[in-house]
Amino acid sequence: MSRMGGLKLADDEDVPLEHHLSEFSYRASLLLLLIAILTVVWSFQIDSILTYTMCVLDPCSYSCMNVFEPAEWTALRWLSSALLAIISTGPLVIQQIYSFSARGLMPAERRWLVSWLSSTWLLACACICLTMYYLMPKFFDMGHSVQADIGLVGRYDAAETLGLSLALAWSQLMVLVAISALIIAGKTNMVHRENADGWRLRIHGTMVMLLWLVIPDSTPGAWIGIAIIAVTLVEVFAHGPLNQNMPIPLKLRDILDGQGGLRRILMADCTCEMACPRNNAPENIGIFSADGLCTRANERDSLLQVIAHSKITDLIITGCDSSPLPPSFKQSLQSLHCDLRGLDLMRIANSRTIIQEPIGLDGDLAKASIIDPWSQEVIEQQCCEIITNNSEVEFLISPKPPPFGLQMRPDQAWLQIDFSDEFAAMLNAQAVRYRLI
Repeated sequence: MSRMGGLKLADDEDVPLEHHLSEFSYRASLLLLLIAILTVVWSFQIDSILTYTMCVLDPCSYSCMNVFEPAEWTALRWLSSALLAIISTGPLVIQQIYSFSARGLMPAERRWLVSWLSSTWLLACACICLTMYYLMPKFFDMGHSVQADIGLVGRYDAAETLGLSLALAWSQLMVLVAISALIIAGKTNMVHRENADGWRLRIHGTMVMLLWLVIPDSTPGAWIGIAIIAVTLVEVFAHGPLNQNMPIPLKLRDILDGQGGLRRILMADCTCEMACPRNNAPENIGIFSADGLCTRANERDSLLQVIAHSKITDLIITGCDSSPLPPSFKQSLQSLHCDLRGLDLMRIANSRTIIQEPIGLDGDLAKASIIDPWSQEVIEQQCCEIITNNSEVEFLISPKPPPFGLQMRPDQAWLQIDFSDEFAAMLNAQAVRYRLI
């Protein structure tokens, strides 16, 4: 399954839309059938549960709860049975939603989804118990005492009392679920200051709509006030995630290229299954450590996640020249508008039978010769500085990768760069030993 206009994860499959609709229909039918069966099962016990609940909610020392509208009470009775059935199937609902969605989600999105669904189920259980058996009895006791003080005799509609209690529990749940969604998204680095408005639109819009659906018709003006309070509470408690900085890899800084464009460069330090040594990223370039991007799908998915969240514009692979990477990964980078290059350090390492002295000089030269977004003049100065500090080494210079069969001595280093007259003049002025290949 592809996503985001061409972004493909490692386990995505090209299957027709009908396949997804068929799978969704199967899973939804399974859940609806189970909920229907459990609703009938709970209906045999719901009378005793509601009797106990109404006794807890009853503020009078004697029973003052009455059913004035039997039809409404019957509807609430079945609604309560369905609610208990949904809560009972909560773990299975979470498993089905995750199984259907996980294949099209990035690693952080998967963690967010399962954490949010689990917290929603736990919050639903807590909100119903807390509201029905603690908060609402106290509110009704306060209201009844006020009526008793002015000489009124309490007669309360059981259906309205139960409906109001459920509406309050639902309102609390919507606020807590919205807050938990943003907090968990902040912990998984999915929400930050630059994309907070999109999250606000989705979270607030869904929450307000669901609040509007359950507010009783007897209190039409309360919806606006409840919606304002709910949005305010979400903004207050989720202020941290909504205003945190964009997660960026270590040492990554914005760089302006020659045309004034903003560039963010990430170096994927891939050891090619331990065939290459580890490397440090140059200044202002982020670093992502990997053991084998070509063979490990989970590392490619994690790398795509970092590129998408940090808005990387350039990706540089250290171990290879990027050609062995899967075509789907390259297509995903194109959809993210991220250019791909490689230092091909493994080919340079394969041109040696004896370890280079000093160790890591080939890698330093390869990183210093990255020409974009830096100009030719800048990389020539960087390379000349490294060469000057290693005057005992002979440098093999070529605009192309090392030829097949080349064997370098420990006191030789490879530099792939377009050789200009100005660069030759700098090397000659330093009496550097070099050879053009």
